[in-house]
Amino acid sequence: MRSLRSLFIIFLIALFAFSCSDKKNNPTENQEQPPEQISAEPITLPQTLTQSQDQHAQMVNMYVQMLNQFQGFANSLIPRNGVGKVGVNSETLDGPPWVYTWNSDSLNFKLVITIENDQYHWKLSISGTSYGHTFADFVYMEAWQSLDGKSGKLILHDFEEGNNTVQWTWNIDANGTETIEYTDSYSGTKIQVTQKADKSGTLKVWQNNVLTFQATWTGAGSGTWITYDENGNQTASGSWG
Repeated sequence: MRSLRSLFIIFLIALFAFSCSDKKNNPTENQEQPPEQISAEPITLPQTLTQSQDQHAQMVNMYVQMLNQFQGFANSLIPRNGVGKVGVNSETLDGPPWVYTWNSDSLNFKLVITIENDQYHWKLSISGTSYGHTFADFVYMEAWQSLDGKSGKLILHDFEEGNNTVQWTWNIDANGTETIEYTDSYSGTKIQVTQKADKSGTLKVWQNNVLTFQATWTGAGSGTWITYDENGNQTASGSWG
C-alpha cells in the first residue's frame, strides 16, 4: 500500500496546482475542445440508506464511498485556467491532440488528450522528484471514454512495478442505468455497483475473485443483503429498511 499512498500525495499536488491557477484561456468558439470531464457520475445512494443505523446498510455506504474515489482522480484530468498548450499560446487550444503542462514544486506534469479508436484518451505523466521518488515522464494516470460518453475506464499505474494499481470502469445504458466497477490490485478487492435512475441498485463485492458480499436496495432506501465466507459459501442474509 506504500505506492498507493504516494500516488494519492502526488494526485493532491497536481490537483492543488490546477486549482491555484488564476489565468484564463479564451479559445474561440469554433475551436474543437476535449470533453470538460469524464461522463461517469458518482453513485448517489438514497438518503434513507445512508442514514440507516443497520450494519449492512452502512457496509453498502462504505463500499460505495470507496468506489466513488474515482471522481477525485478524474478531476485532475480536467484542464484548468492558466494551463497552456506546449509550444503555442494558451489561447490556441484546438486539437486533437490537446497538450497541457504545468509545474508544482519539483514536479512537472503533462496532460495529453487524444482521440484513438473512437475513444477519448487522457494521459497524465510526471517528471521530477517528490517524497524520495524520481519520475521520468512516468504515466501516472490514464482514462478512456467512448465518444458518446456512455462507457469508459480510468486507471492508476504503479511507479514501482509499472502495472495497474487501481482501475475503474463504467457503462451507462439507454435507460440511464449506470454500472461502475472498481478493482484494487493491491488488496484483491473488486466492487461493482449498478444503479438505476430511480436510485434503486445492487452492490457486489469480491475478495481475491470470491464473492463475499452483495446487497440490493430500492429507490426509497430499504434493502436486502447476503454475506459469504472466503470460499463463496453463503453465511447470512437479512434486510434493512
